[in-house]
Amino acid sequence: MRALSILAVLLVSPMLGCAGFEHPLSPLDQASFDDEVHGSWVMDVKDEEGAVQHAYVHIGKAGSLEPDDNDNNFRTGNWQDRKAPYPYKNFTRIVTVSLMSDGEVKSDSWLAFPTKIGDQRFASVPHFEDGKIAGYIFWMYEIEGNHLKIWTDTDSDDIDQLLESGVLKRRDGGITNDTDALRKLVEAKGGEIFFPDEPKYVLRRLKVQPE
Repeated sequence: MRALSILAVLLVSPMLGCAGFEHPLSPLDQASFDDEVHGSWVMDVKDEEGAVQHAYVHIGKAGSLEPDDNDNNFRTGNWQDRKAPYPYKNFTRIVTVSLMSDGEVKSDSWLAFPTKIGDQRFASVPHFEDGKIAGYIFWMYEIEGNHLKIWTDTDSDDIDQLLESGVLKRRDGGITNDTDALRKLVEAKGGEIFFPDEPKYVLRRLKVQPE
């Protein structure tokens, strides 16, 4: 039995199943980096038989003006249509490498950009269609010592309550509140207003061993 591919769980599922937003948590033209999260991380992944496999996550500057073959922000299979309206060098790229139990290596990547609101950290993850940004999903993360906690799934019940109360607005399946309104909401209520109490994943930092 193969180990789970971490990106299939960690990143693809949220794009398909979590709340979508029309606007990011900070302006894209002000995209910057969170140096504290840059580096290499590892987490243990169990397959259905309980065997532990390792998945490695590398986080750093995108550094390229062209999309990577493995970037999953695009909703088109046509490589020629893979365009973005902003320089890739302003994005953070998250690359995951999973060693499968049959010896196969799988890799995947995503583009995102971080936002700090108070003491909390978030990432806005755009998805592109026809060379334009069609929307975002949000992640929340914390760094505690050598551990990185990641929330990738927004809480659907909490989102529904915010929609029913009129705090959030939605059309065509996407939440339309602008960046300023979303930031004010998080500043007042904390990221917990969108995410469950417990992180979905906890990674530990890889330390480079001296030669």
